[in-house]
Amino acid sequence: MTFLTRAAVVVLMASLLSACNQEKTNMIAFINMDELLAESGLLSQENAHMQLVKAALENGAKIAESRYPELSPEKAEAAKQSDTQALQLQWQSEQISARNAILHEVKDKAIALQKEKQLTAILSSNEALALDKKSDLTSILAEQLKSSHVIFGDLPQVSLKDGKEIR
Repeated sequence: MTFLTRAAVVVLMASLLSACNQEKTNMIAFINMDELLAESGLLSQENAHMQLVKAALENGAKIAESRYPELSPEKAEAAKQSDTQALQLQWQSEQISARNAILHEVKDKAIALQKEKQLTAILSSNEALALDKKSDLTSILAEQLKSSHVIFGDLPQVSLKDGKEIR
C-alpha cells in the first residue's frame, strides 16, 4: 500500500469514526511510537537485552571458530559460512522477538488507556496527515509504561553440531 493510499484510509477512518458519535470528543487519539519508546524506557530495555543477545552469539561464534583448525581448509570455510549465516538468522530472530515483546507491552497499556479515556481508537501519528496536539497521548502512555518491565525470554543458546551446548 502506498503512503498516499494509507494516508487516505486513515483520514477516511477518522472522519467516519468521528461522525458516528458526535457526543464524544477526541474519539481517536494518536501516539508517536518513536517518542513513546524513548520516553518510556522501553527502548533502553530492548537495547540492553539485545546487547546480552549479541554477547551470547559472539561467545558462541568464538567457540565455533576454535574448532575450525580441526577441520580441513574446505570444511573450515564451509563451516564458517554456515555458522555466520546461522548466527545472523538467530540475531534477526532475536530482534523480531524483542520488538514483539515491546509492542505487546505497548498494546496492553494502550488498550487500557483507550478504555479509560473511552476512545474509539489509538493510532500511530506516523499515519496521520494532520492531527490536533490535544489528541496526542504519547506522554501519558509513556508515563504509564515507565514502570513496565518487559520479559524478553531466555538468551539464545548456541549448539555445536556434535550436540554440545554453549551458553
